[in-house]
Amino acid sequence: MMDNEDRTRLERLVAIDERVSSNKFPTMRVLCQAFNVRPRTIYADIRLLRERFGLDIRFDRFRNGYYNANPGKRIPIGDLAEDDYVLAITGCFLLGAAFGSQMQNARRNVVNQMGKRLPFEMMCSEGDFERIFIRTGLSSVNLSEIDPEVLSHICRALLQNRVVEVEFKDGNKHVCTPFSFVEKEDGWHLIALDAESAQIGDHELLNISRCEVLEQESKVERGPLLETFLAAQS
Repeated sequence: MMDNEDRTRLERLVAIDERVSSNKFPTMRVLCQAFNVRPRTIYADIRLLRERFGLDIRFDRFRNGYYNANPGKRIPIGDLAEDDYVLAITGCFLLGAAFGSQMQNARRNVVNQMGKRLPFEMMCSEGDFERIFIRTGLSSVNLSEIDPEVLSHICRALLQNRVVEVEFKDGNKHVCTPFSFVEKEDGWHLIALDAESAQIGDHELLNISRCEVLEQESKVERGPLLETFLAAQS
């Protein structure tokens, strides 16, 4: 567990990373004043960011400030894996949906800040999750009853436009392109295009026991097909 000094330094490292990676070119004086520390402390922090985290922090003599020559390289969020991130932002979205517009800005800020620190590429917008989770308020089944691993794998496939193999509790397996989750009276359903039959299927999430995200990228235009399918169901 971190003590106060370690926590303070970590917060300072993250803040320095944010400033030097966003074209603000902070000077040594500005950094010292911002964190109420001496220059030698900032020098030690920058050295740590370079050596331990691999940030390419340089000094611009014309602007008299520091910058990250490779802003794509940031301090990662610990050992956060792709599925962990997907579950975290899924939770942020669903929490915001439950509380309405008053949570919108806070939710967006959390997702954006987490995205800046990811050691992998997976950025998603507000619109992505509105398309992934189609809420109707009809279901009495909470998403918390769904296997979180299944949920996160399907979400990741949707965000990365990938194909999945799903296995059902009866033992059947299907390779498919997931379209979205739809809330119905009997629970949450996965709408997906079956690779073998080329037909769109409607699968109750509680019946899916396993999901594997395949390397294959989907070539299907999901939006129009999903709209046509949902219109036919209504």
